[in-house]
Amino acid sequence: MKHPNPVHAQSIFRSSRNQQCRDGIPPPFSRPCFSVLLALGCMLLFGWGRDVIAADMPLAKAGVAQCVLTVATDASAPERHAAEELQTYLQAITGAVFTTVPPAEVGHRSAIAIGPGATRILAPEVDLAQAALGDDGIVMKTIGNHLVLTGGPGARRGTLYAVYTFLEDVCGVRWWTQDAETVPRRTSLAVPPLDVTYVPPFRYRETLYTNLTFARGNPARTRFLVRSKFNGHFNSIPADWGGSYTIIGWCHTFARLMPPKKYFKKHPEWYSEIKGKRTAHRSQLCCTNDAMIAELAKNVLAAIAKQPDAGIISVSQNDWHGKCQCERCRALDTAEGSGSASLLYCVNRVADVVHQHYPDFLVETLAYQYTRNPPKTIRPRDNVLIRLAVIERTAAQPLEHPFNGDVMADLRAWKKAAPNLFIWDYVANMRGAFTPHPNLGVFAPDVRTYVANHVRGVFFEGNHYCGNARGDFDELKVYLMAHLLWNPQADADALIDDFLHGYYGKAAPFLRQYLDLLQEKGKDTHLPSWKAGADAPWLDLEAMNRATRLFDAALAATADDPVTHSRVQRARLPLEHQWLRGYKTYRHEAEQTGKDWLGPDHIVPATDAFLDHVLAFEGRDLRTDKADSYTELAQKMRRRAKRLAELDVEPQ
Repeated sequence: MKHPNPVHAQSIFRSSRNQQCRDGIPPPFSRPCFSVLLALGCMLLFGWGRDVIAADMPLAKAGVAQCVLTVATDASAPERHAAEELQTYLQAITGAVFTTVPPAEVGHRSAIAIGPGATRILAPEVDLAQAALGDDGIVMKTIGNHLVLTGGPGARRGTLYAVYTFLEDVCGVRWWTQDAETVPRRTSLAVPPLDVTYVPPFRYRETLYTNLTFARGNPARTRFLVRSKFNGHFNSIPADWGGSYTIIGWCHTFARLMPPKKYFKKHPEWYSEIKGKRTAHRSQLCCTNDAMIAELAKNVLAAIAKQPDAGIISVSQNDWHGKCQCERCRALDTAEGSGSASLLYCVNRVADVVHQHYPDFLVETLAYQYTRNPPKTIRPRDNVLIRLAVIERTAAQPLEHPFNGDVMADLRAWKKAAPNLFIWDYVANMRGAFTPHPNLGVFAPDVRTYVANHVRGVFFEGNHYCGNARGDFDELKVYLMAHLLWNPQADADALIDDFLHGYYGKAAPFLRQYLDLLQEKGKDTHLPSWKAGADAPWLDLEAMNRATRLFDAALAATADDPVTHSRVQRARLPLEHQWLRGYKTYRHEAEQTGKDWLGPDHIVPATDAFLDHVLAFEGRDLRTDKADSYTELAQKMRRRAKRLAELDVEPQ
């Protein structure tokens, strides 16, 4: 299965520092733009630089449409949705009524051609096949009195992405979350000369936050995910909205493909030998057993036959250690210097069988824990996809930081070894949903590192393991990751500022200072996502006091706006939680140093107040990890508060 070249256009997005929002409307260039010419055109578009020559193609004047929309009569469902979305937002921006007509009825009128079918008729000189756009690449081009917004022929998502990129980068529309957006109002709208061809470097783009990026049949969330250009397995986007990747089995599939209950009694030799004994308890497969491999390949083919359009199947180790220590597996792994040697011996042979029946299918396996580094000489087949899981990384520093040296060395090694390379990264505190997690600064350098190391798909695991609790600025992090996965060269600071102004209004400057404080305090902290814990000891009393003052100012600034005020209150939950988690330590520091104390005076009522806030914002269905319900969380926190109060750590 081939994927497009990362980027092949002279009009790649450039970085530009964010501008201040006025009247809650984000400027159209609060993040990377296509070219200086486009920037000048958009100044005209929104009424700036009035002495500059007028833009070439008017879309609306004084609330009256100056063009029509056109989509081919045989357009696909995603292309028709793209046309509907463009019509909806152009009308919302300008107040004008835009009609949609078949290409044959455009005549001499100015038109926006949406999709490859309409493009072929109105702008036949645009060679979409030559552009190698794949499923996700886009073309935005003005030709005469027409504007082309399209993906490639037969592409599932390209036309949708072209429309959304146009609306966002040219028209200034912003989709902050599934239920929060900003639409600028301009009765006159014009398009400057455009000539943009763009193919995103990552073919697979996903982040998993249970309550933000898992569609689960939710229409509003589906639209948000498509607008954010996510296309991963758990995004669950239906086909009529462009679809998303499906990985059969997802991961950790050894036990499901070769269930011990079915096979172990008759074939114990198919499972790991550990300390001289074959076992099915928390073990792997014996990956050098050829008879086992033949049965595994048969089961893989049966699974593919049920979902032949998926394109990827996972043949990967179980989510624990227990690799086989039999003489043959041990000898191969020792000779090749990695547990991935015996794994690839197995996966390569399964992939050979798959290729015979499904030549375009990929067989995915994990480079994870004991298989994280590649073998010395064994190489994955061309139809094998390696997904490197960087679980040992520290989340507060980029991958190229010395703290992450071992993980980075493995990434560079897989770059040379793997024909297809994806990443599994970890972007939330997996042990504390409400704990401050200072990783905003790593996303931009890391996605650029991934591009430089030939990674073609990225899965960012968010709060999924923590249940459905929204964590530390999750909405902002999803917005940032979405835009960086689409365009790794985007200006992360501009994106953050854009979101803060658009979503939190007048609180933005105070929240920006708070986030900068977290980054500064956490920059030297070793912070593995899976071992970070339920509190943040790297935040000292002085930092907590400053953070409290900043949130107080943010709440005061939004007092006249119930919507943004409520969002700020929700964003404050991790700070409140940290005061409770570090209550004894902070109390002691204040008493010993004489520093200010801005935390709660009494932990029991403060805990009750925090739990009331959690209930108001998250609801009773809240889960904070795999076991905790809201009731269990409340019981645990109240018991802890009572114990601390009884220790006499509070002032008399």
